[in-house]
Amino acid sequence: MMRNGSWAPRSEMKGLAIFGLNMAGVVLLLSLADGLAGVVQDVGLRRFASFEDAAARLPEDSVLVPDYFPQTFRWPPSLVLAQKRPYTALVMAFDDGRGETVLVISQAASTRFDATEGLALTAVKVAGPFRLKGRAALLETGACGSLAPCSRLSWNEHGLAIDIRAAAAPIELIRLAGSMIE
Repeated sequence: MMRNGSWAPRSEMKGLAIFGLNMAGVVLLLSLADGLAGVVQDVGLRRFASFEDAAARLPEDSVLVPDYFPQTFRWPPSLVLAQKRPYTALVMAFDDGRGETVLVISQAASTRFDATEGLALTAVKVAGPFRLKGRAALLETGACGSLAPCSRLSWNEHGLAIDIRAAAAPIELIRLAGSMIE
């Protein structure tokens, strides 16, 4: 480098080289942090503004949606949670218009996933195996936390553990679940 028509001392060149290496290191660290943020963003359940936003983040074959809803349940869901990692999962909760959850549909690529927060059966009266369009399922009827009648139906479909809980009679739950299967 020239200073006043002469070459700069060697120590100044060394300082510029160290500065350049430091800047390259900072750029590399920022790039790694940006990539890590993208990975971390997909880990764990996140709330989404709509079903469409959540479905766009998940593989297409990991999203099953009912074609039929009883009159007491309305689309769109009032709560949508989803995750990509450590395994795909989707939770849709529907309320009754007064803020009370009346239907929860969860699907996950893991049998360890449990989305009972929204609508848990607190007292199971009858539980037993059920055939849902040729698939082995478990049907439970009982009461929810408010002691209102509730039903739960769970089965596996295309590598997904599907679980549906509703403050409804089992027949309505069976119709809804059947509409999710091809």
